[in-house]
Amino acid sequence: MTITLDHIIEEWDKLTFKFIQVMRKVEELLEVLKDQSSKLNDIITLLESKYEKRLIEDQVMESYGIRDTNTHYSKFTPLDMFDVATIYVSNELDADIEVTVYGNWTESTMGAVRIGDSFTVPANSVDARNINIYSNVWMPYSFVSVRALTTPTKGVVHIKYIKRVG
Repeated sequence: MTITLDHIIEEWDKLTFKFIQVMRKVEELLEVLKDQSSKLNDIITLLESKYEKRLIEDQVMESYGIRDTNTHYSKFTPLDMFDVATIYVSNELDADIEVTVYGNWTESTMGAVRIGDSFTVPANSVDARNINIYSNVWMPYSFVSVRALTTPTKGVVHIKYIKRVG
Protein backbone atom coordinates (compact mmCIF):
# COMPACT_ATOMS: atom_id res chain seq x y z
CA MET A 1 0.00 0.00 0.00
CA THR A 2 1.38 3.28 -1.04
CA ILE A 3 1.04 6.30 1.23
CA THR A 4 0.50 9.44 -0.65
CA LEU A 5 0.68 13.00 0.48
CA ASP A 6 -3.05 13.35 -0.13
CA HIS A 7 -3.68 10.35 2.15
CA ILE A 8 -1.51 11.88 4.89
CA ILE A 9 -3.33 15.20 4.59
CA GLU A 10 -6.69 13.44 4.67
CA GLU A 11 -5.75 11.49 7.82
CA TRP A 12 -4.29 14.66 9.36
CA ASP A 13 -7.59 16.47 8.73
CA LYS A 14 -9.54 13.61 10.35
CA LEU A 15 -7.28 13.67 13.40
CA THR A 16 -7.47 17.45 13.62
CA PHE A 17 -11.27 17.28 13.46
CA LYS A 18 -11.35 14.64 16.23
CA PHE A 19 -8.88 16.66 18.29
CA ILE A 20 -11.09 19.75 17.99
CA GLN A 21 -14.13 17.67 19.05
CA VAL A 22 -12.23 16.35 22.10
CA MET A 23 -11.07 19.88 23.00
CA ARG A 24 -14.65 21.16 22.81
CA LYS A 25 -15.78 18.35 25.08
CA VAL A 26 -12.95 19.12 27.52
CA GLU A 27 -14.00 22.79 27.54
CA GLU A 28 -17.63 21.77 28.24
CA LEU A 29 -16.50 19.53 31.09
CA LEU A 30 -14.34 22.32 32.52
CA GLU A 31 -17.37 24.64 32.49
CA VAL A 32 -19.44 22.00 34.29
CA LEU A 33 -16.66 21.51 36.86
CA LYS A 34 -16.38 25.27 37.35
CA ASP A 35 -20.14 25.54 37.87
CA GLN A 36 -20.15 22.61 40.30
CA SER A 37 -17.17 24.07 42.14
CA SER A 38 -19.02 27.37 42.50
CA LYS A 39 -22.09 25.56 43.85
CA LEU A 40 -19.92 23.59 46.27
CA ASN A 41 -18.31 26.82 47.51
CA ASP A 42 -21.79 28.31 48.02
CA ILE A 43 -22.79 25.26 50.07
CA ILE A 44 -19.61 25.47 52.15
CA THR A 45 -20.19 29.18 52.77
CA LEU A 46 -23.78 28.49 53.78
CA LEU A 47 -22.76 25.70 56.16
CA GLU A 48 -20.03 27.83 57.71
CA SER A 49 -22.46 30.71 58.21
CA LYS A 50 -24.76 28.40 60.15
CA TYR A 51 -22.04 28.14 62.79
CA GLU A 52 -21.03 31.79 62.87
CA LYS A 53 -21.85 33.79 65.93
CA ARG A 54 -24.21 36.62 65.07
CA LEU A 55 -25.26 39.57 67.17
CA ILE A 56 -28.72 41.08 67.01
CA GLU A 57 -29.60 44.34 68.74
CA ASP A 58 -33.18 44.98 69.83
CA GLN A 59 -33.96 48.45 71.18
CA VAL A 60 -36.74 47.96 73.77
CA MET A 61 -36.73 51.44 75.30
CA GLU A 62 -35.50 54.33 73.17
CA SER A 63 -35.20 57.96 74.29
CA TYR A 64 -37.69 57.20 77.04
CA GLY A 65 -38.31 60.22 79.25
CA ILE A 66 -39.20 59.55 82.90
CA ARG A 67 -40.42 62.32 85.21
CA ASP A 68 -41.75 60.28 88.15
CA THR A 69 -40.83 57.35 90.41
CA ASN A 70 -43.41 54.96 88.92
CA THR A 71 -42.44 51.68 87.27
CA HIS A 72 -42.15 51.84 83.47
CA TYR A 73 -42.06 48.75 81.22
CA SER A 74 -40.11 48.23 78.01
CA LYS A 75 -41.23 46.50 74.84
CA PHE A 76 -40.85 42.71 74.69
CA THR A 77 -38.01 40.96 72.92
CA PRO A 78 -37.90 37.30 71.87
CA LEU A 79 -35.10 35.15 73.28
CA ASP A 80 -36.08 31.78 71.82
CA MET A 81 -33.30 31.64 69.19
CA PHE A 82 -30.46 33.02 71.30
CA ASP A 83 -28.02 31.54 73.79
CA VAL A 84 -26.81 34.77 75.42
CA ALA A 85 -28.38 38.18 75.81
CA THR A 86 -26.93 41.37 77.28
CA ILE A 87 -29.20 44.09 78.61
CA TYR A 88 -27.44 47.38 77.84
CA VAL A 89 -28.77 50.40 79.77
CA SER A 90 -27.83 54.00 79.05
CA ASN A 91 -29.22 56.24 81.77
CA GLU A 92 -29.10 59.89 80.66
CA LEU A 93 -31.49 60.96 83.44
CA ASP A 94 -30.39 63.16 86.31
CA ALA A 95 -31.52 60.40 88.70
CA ASP A 96 -30.44 56.83 89.47
CA ILE A 97 -32.69 54.09 88.09
CA GLU A 98 -33.47 50.56 89.19
CA VAL A 99 -33.69 48.01 86.37
CA THR A 100 -35.37 44.63 86.71
CA VAL A 101 -35.25 41.96 83.98
CA TYR A 102 -38.28 39.71 83.46
CA GLY A 103 -39.11 36.68 81.37
CA ASN A 104 -42.40 35.17 80.35
CA TRP A 105 -43.74 32.40 78.15
CA THR A 106 -45.86 34.96 76.27
CA GLU A 107 -45.66 38.68 75.46
CA SER A 108 -47.43 39.74 78.64
CA THR A 109 -46.41 41.24 81.98
CA MET A 110 -49.04 39.00 83.66
CA GLY A 111 -47.34 35.95 85.15
CA ALA A 112 -43.83 37.17 84.29
CA VAL A 113 -40.93 36.08 86.49
CA ARG A 114 -37.80 37.96 87.48
CA ILE A 115 -34.58 36.90 85.83
CA GLY A 116 -31.77 37.66 88.23
CA ASP A 117 -31.59 40.52 90.70
CA SER A 118 -32.54 44.12 90.05
CA PHE A 119 -29.62 46.48 89.52
CA THR A 120 -29.10 50.20 89.85
CA VAL A 121 -27.73 52.35 87.06
CA PRO A 122 -26.46 55.69 88.38
CA ALA A 123 -27.52 58.98 86.77
CA ASN A 124 -25.71 59.79 83.52
CA SER A 125 -24.01 56.42 83.24
CA VAL A 126 -24.14 53.12 81.41
CA ASP A 127 -24.38 49.56 82.69
CA ALA A 128 -24.98 46.12 81.21
CA ARG A 129 -25.98 42.68 82.49
CA ASN A 130 -25.77 39.32 80.78
CA ILE A 131 -28.47 36.71 80.77
CA ASN A 132 -27.12 33.25 80.10
CA ILE A 133 -30.28 31.80 78.65
CA TYR A 134 -29.44 28.21 79.59
CA SER A 135 -28.47 28.74 83.22
CA ASN A 136 -31.17 31.17 84.41
CA VAL A 137 -34.92 30.90 84.41
CA TRP A 138 -35.45 30.65 80.66
CA MET A 139 -38.49 32.18 79.06
CA PRO A 140 -38.96 32.84 75.33
CA TYR A 141 -39.84 36.54 75.88
CA SER A 142 -38.13 39.15 78.00
CA PHE A 143 -38.68 42.76 79.01
CA VAL A 144 -37.41 45.14 81.67
CA SER A 145 -38.94 47.49 84.17
CA VAL A 146 -37.34 50.80 85.04
CA ARG A 147 -38.00 52.91 88.10
CA ALA A 148 -36.32 56.19 88.96
CA LEU A 149 -35.16 56.23 92.59
CA THR A 150 -35.78 59.99 92.80
CA THR A 151 -37.89 62.13 90.49
CA PRO A 152 -35.83 63.04 87.42
CA THR A 153 -36.12 66.52 85.89
CA LYS A 154 -34.31 65.91 82.61
CA GLY A 155 -32.84 63.24 80.36
CA VAL A 156 -33.93 59.95 78.83
CA VAL A 157 -33.26 56.22 79.13
CA HIS A 158 -32.14 53.88 76.33
CA ILE A 159 -32.27 50.11 76.80
CA LYS A 160 -31.41 47.44 74.29
CA TYR A 161 -30.87 43.71 74.27
CA ILE A 162 -27.76 42.56 72.47
CA LYS A 163 -28.44 38.92 71.62
CA ARG A 164 -26.02 36.31 70.36
CA VAL A 165 -26.86 33.29 68.29
CA GLY A 166 -24.37 30.62 67.39
